[in-house]
Amino acid sequence: MKKLNVRIPENLRAWIEARDQHRLSHAHVQMARELGLNPRNLGKMTSNPDEPWKIPLPQFLEQLYLKRFEKAEPDKVLSIEEYAREAAAKKAARKAANAVDPERQARRKAAQAALRESRAARTSRPRASAVVEGASGEDLPAEESGVETPATAEPSANPDTN
Repeated sequence: MKKLNVRIPENLRAWIEARDQHRLSHAHVQMARELGLNPRNLGKMTSNPDEPWKIPLPQFLEQLYLKRFEKAEPDKVLSIEEYAREAAAKKAARKAANAVDPERQARRKAAQAALRESRAARTSRPRASAVVEGASGEDLPAEESGVETPATAEPSANPDTN
């Protein structure tokens, strides 16, 4: 299998740092991730000579995992780097599967252009109050006909009607 140089996302880098800092195995890191723990908060769970009641962090993670999932360890253990590689390969495969063929892309652009034209036609219609029919039958702008439209009407003294 060809190894890919994959950029590891920031959220997974925190797990790599926690693995190195707390001397955890790949299985322990995966258990902690599946339990939903925060890698920055693992330090609070580590044992300390001042806290003799705490068990070592790897054993604590195993205990939590067993209690929650009723099994000793995950079925398939992956390192963070392997997980990032698999995620990148899966993303590339999904991107290739969703690639648009040229004919479909042309149809889609034509449909979008038609939709834009129909929207433009709907919004460019003249307003009904902008043109008023004159006495001789010709159309006059509302301002010249003397008919008050909402835009030309003077505000009333009653503030509730404005």
